[in-house]
Amino acid sequence: MAEGGSFEHMRDYAGKLPGAAARIAGIFHCVEHIHARTFPAIDNKGDLIDPTVLDIPSQPYMLPLTLDTMRRAVSLATKLSRHAICVYDLMEADEHIHAARKILRWIERAKSEHFSARECHSALKGSYPTRAHLNPGFEILIERGYIRRLRQSAKKSGRPSEQFEVNPLIHR
Repeated sequence: MAEGGSFEHMRDYAGKLPGAAARIAGIFHCVEHIHARTFPAIDNKGDLIDPTVLDIPSQPYMLPLTLDTMRRAVSLATKLSRHAICVYDLMEADEHIHAARKILRWIERAKSEHFSARECHSALKGSYPTRAHLNPGFEILIERGYIRRLRQSAKKSGRPSEQFEVNPLIHR
């Protein structure tokens, strides 16, 4: 749930995950011990059986939950979490995140250490008609440490284009 962690963007879900794993373990435990009587035992003739003669606990909660049951519950919770990460990613994916991903893929293809907003926009013009559509994507990448804004140098003619430096770890 820490910054940069798998559950960074879904802390509410991750905070409830241990309790969910425990509830899953409880369900597994009940299924495993379905033979434990929850109602009075009745024989073939329909007569009540004296519970003291049976060697079966009367309730599943009277049996200890095994380590193996807990391991299987944690394993299922882990698998469900991988699925949840994908679902949250889809639910939270908005146009700004899409722009950031598209810019990042362009950076990876170009393999450049520096680039200008103008270069990037020129390459992605088919998807983003104006540079204003890309600006939120740049901000997301800056916020997450993929790129950083460089100081603009004064050009003699024309409008100066915003310059970015790429985090070298991206190209590794």
